[in-house]
Amino acid sequence: MRNRFTLGSRMASRIPHPDELLGQRFGSYRLVELIGKSSVSSVYRAQDVVLGRSVAVKVMPPWTATSDQERIERFLNEVRAAAQLQHPHVVTTYHVGQHDRHHYVVMELMSGGSLQDVLDRGQRLSPTAAATAIRQASRGLAAAHRAGIIHRDIKPSNLLMTGEGVVKVADFGLANRLEVVGESGTASVVEGTPRYVAPELCLGHPPSLASDIYALGMTWYALLTGGPAFGGKNSHEIFRKHLRAPVPDITRMRPDVPAEQADLLFQCLAKLPEDRFDSAETFLKTLDATMDPVTVTSMDTVIARESASLRDLIMASRAAAVEVRRTAAATTRAAASANGQAEPPSVWIPIGAWGVLGVLIIIAILFLWRMLLSG
Repeated sequence: MRNRFTLGSRMASRIPHPDELLGQRFGSYRLVELIGKSSVSSVYRAQDVVLGRSVAVKVMPPWTATSDQERIERFLNEVRAAAQLQHPHVVTTYHVGQHDRHHYVVMELMSGGSLQDVLDRGQRLSPTAAATAIRQASRGLAAAHRAGIIHRDIKPSNLLMTGEGVVKVADFGLANRLEVVGESGTASVVEGTPRYVAPELCLGHPPSLASDIYALGMTWYALLTGGPAFGGKNSHEIFRKHLRAPVPDITRMRPDVPAEQADLLFQCLAKLPEDRFDSAETFLKTLDATMDPVTVTSMDTVIARESASLRDLIMASRAAAVEVRRTAAATTRAAASANGQAEPPSVWIPIGAWGVLGVLIIIAILFLWRMLLSG
């Protein structure tokens, strides 16, 4: 049996060193700072020299028109389609262009980082914070699904936050492409990130709205537990778990998760697409029913309230983690101090023991001496 997994785009290895791009002008955007990098793109903070604002520029590898024409066309079509989405929970796309052999996308700069950054700090979100983040992401994803757009790569690193705590979906159509060569030697392409990819995609089936729901559910699971349900040494092992392994019971790992939300999460992670929610909009309506009802008519007010809540909850989680570390350090110092005060008694205890032993030896000698005399 032979299995091989490679990046569908072998151009990733030809991405120049980031310093070679810093300072360059991509159209009217000057690259200022590298803020993120993956195997298929690099993201820079850039300055729009015309409008005088900071933006994010995602730079693709130096594709060639001959070998990557189909990929280029798909990339351009999907980014242009995503750019038509004007929604409070979708990262706004400003421009798509080409600089030398690099295609690039200009987007709004999200100063709050990503939900993956939260996980990288070792934080697990409370059930309320996790559900709030997923609720906001679902709104953006629902807008895309209504427009007939499949994301293909929902995961914590593609859910970005503003400084105020608004969660927005990013990177439509920019999924990793994995080429899978199975036992028969037949190659198929899997789009997505292995730990978040739906089971049917592991078999080479095309992406669907239901595959986005699976990735959203796996993201929800990661926010609650600190990481996705399935890991492994390589993509093949992870894919096998997506296909066959049962999802670990979230209520055992997080007993504080409400039963209704645990049921929703389990349905999102169903092995068969038809057993999941058929779209993000359907999922969102069901999720809303398990959470506090929206009682205001202005969506801007709803977003502001939820964002403040999410920001505060994340900061509270971070503060709690810091407090745990501070308490542990204080306990260690107190223990060390107590040990230091106990040192004088610990010196006298051995001396006392030697004294007792000496007395016993003298008694034993006297006893033997009397026995000898009497004999």
